[in-house]
Amino acid sequence: MSQTTERCPFEVVYGKRPLSPLDLPALPTTREFSADAEEHAKQIKKLHEKVREKTNRQIDRYQKQANKHKKPASFKKGDLVWIHLRKERFPKSRAKLSL
Repeated sequence: MSQTTERCPFEVVYGKRPLSPLDLPALPTTREFSADAEEHAKQIKKLHEKVREKTNRQIDRYQKQANKHKKPASFKKGDLVWIHLRKERFPKSRAKLSL
């Protein structure tokens, strides 16, 4: 169960919760579509839209919380700034390969 969407991934994809592993749908053997299939597709689209909206709201909440105490950077041309480059970004030459 996803905390953001409040639904399990199976439900988001198939529109229902799985009861057992046998609930995984088999691939269709015919290319005919029924009214039930179209209705099910509409329900899945609605569910995906709800999940998308809920995810976007949650992202907005996280961003507001993360940026709550941040001040906007106010640099001017010519200001001195401190740049910290991590050592992981610049790995040392390997002893095996150095001559």
